[in-house]
Amino acid sequence: MLRWSGRVAVVTGASSGIGRSIAEELVQKGLQVVGLDRQEPLEEHVECGTGTFHHIKCDITNDEEIMAAFEWLRNNRNGLDILVNCAGVATSSKIIENTTSELRKILDVNVLGLSICTREAVKSMRERGVDDGHIININSITGHYIPNILNIHLYSATKHAVTVLTEGLRRELVALNSHIRVTRTGPTQLSHQSHGEFYKRLTESLCRELVALNSHIRVTSISPGMVDTHIFESDPVNGKAKKENLFKNHPFLKPKDIADAVLYALGTPPNVQVNEVTIRPVGEKW
Repeated sequence: MLRWSGRVAVVTGASSGIGRSIAEELVQKGLQVVGLDRQEPLEEHVECGTGTFHHIKCDITNDEEIMAAFEWLRNNRNGLDILVNCAGVATSSKIIENTTSELRKILDVNVLGLSICTREAVKSMRERGVDDGHIININSITGHYIPNILNIHLYSATKHAVTVLTEGLRRELVALNSHIRVTRTGPTQLSHQSHGEFYKRLTESLCRELVALNSHIRVTSISPGMVDTHIFESDPVNGKAKKENLFKNHPFLKPKDIADAVLYALGTPPNVQVNEVTIRPVGEKW
């Protein structure tokens, strides 16, 4: 991780849960971390040794706010070297019962927002000649298969999309002769299964695009099993009660477990492409 000291990392969804844990670990490692989140963190600006954290209020569903955040990065940090796409939402309502607004929200955050941030990150890296950059997508095990729990099909679909986007980006970057790396990580199992497939496909597609660009930017997907975060509580249909019942009967990971996986992917040599990291709690049955 020494080679990353002093460099710039952007973490979406950095105010809580997995995103916050990742941001904290990167600051500890001496990186200049910029967190994008619509929620205010406990501290807007933090310094720890050579590492710093700066918060930008940004709604990932709003492309104008995303573009403004990347403009701030250009003007104040000279761009970025690492992007961790961690922002995500989940719902356990059925596909046939979802409202249009719920469908749009989960797609806008989990797929479109991720794609826009990725596009702008690669653009920043290429404009500045950064050829050892790294893109990490926090995916989910539901981006690889559909577990028989709750009604998380829509979330799983978006995560399958991320899987494809990650690989597609990798191939595009290879064609660009770029060494930017892309990594996919799966948030929690508490998401719609459709989302998982979408994330999976999205990550895969991104990897392929990077390969096609002959780029050395690396792309990694990290796919966790069930993680103890507040993502499930955002479900408008008894989210908190569903989470308590689920966690009472099943093992789960902590956000730091996912942050450790991010550090692992970033810490590998520049010639190593970590495509996929799958993390599950011991005893998980699905």
